[in-house]
Amino acid sequence: MVKSCKYYFFRKSIVIVVVLMLITATGHAQFFVEGGGSIGYSESNTFDVLGSKIFTFKVSQKIGYLFNDNIAAGAMITYTYRSYKDIEFNQDDPNLDKEGIYREPEWRISVFGRYKLLSKEKFSVLVESSIGFGRSTLILKDFFYDEIGHENIKFFDVVPSVSYELSEKFSIFATCDILKLGFTYTSGTNVYNEGKKATACAFGFRTESPTFFRMSFLYKF
Repeated sequence: MVKSCKYYFFRKSIVIVVVLMLITATGHAQFFVEGGGSIGYSESNTFDVLGSKIFTFKVSQKIGYLFNDNIAAGAMITYTYRSYKDIEFNQDDPNLDKEGIYREPEWRISVFGRYKLLSKEKFSVLVESSIGFGRSTLILKDFFYDEIGHENIKFFDVVPSVSYELSEKFSIFATCDILKLGFTYTSGTNVYNEGKKATACAFGFRTESPTFFRMSFLYKF
């Protein structure tokens, strides 16, 4: 019961958006679907203590409603897969370096609103806001892949994007995650904090390295 109440607000928001899309449907507006994703890879070293190699793969699917040429709203589901390879260096004895391989699958469900700021010919600049929830799982590879922690996520984001109209029905979008501004609240447990629940809040630009941009295609019905 507690778990179902936890996401009540977000599920209610999704229902409201879908109902509004159905009620306000007119001949001057259109439903649309949009799908896309991104792939990223990065390497980093911090003070010769930790070396990290991160691979990220993200896919998302949207269904929405164009109220007019400038305003759209809908629902979105996103799946992200991250793979980490961390090396903890031992400064006294290199033979004691520790290597960890982690997997972190994550899913998010949200409702979004999109507004076109300006357009010229087939190019447009837009801003999109979304609110939703999700869950990520941290998995460590030892002899087998074992779950060592998880996080529940609540978030609100605002992100800019650029679109190009390929035809009357198709458009291509480039979403600038490097300029994403948002608020995130996480709560979860892992073996490193001895199973105790930990919470965290973050506000600001979320670069989401190493995936700075996402590409997607939109189709209007």
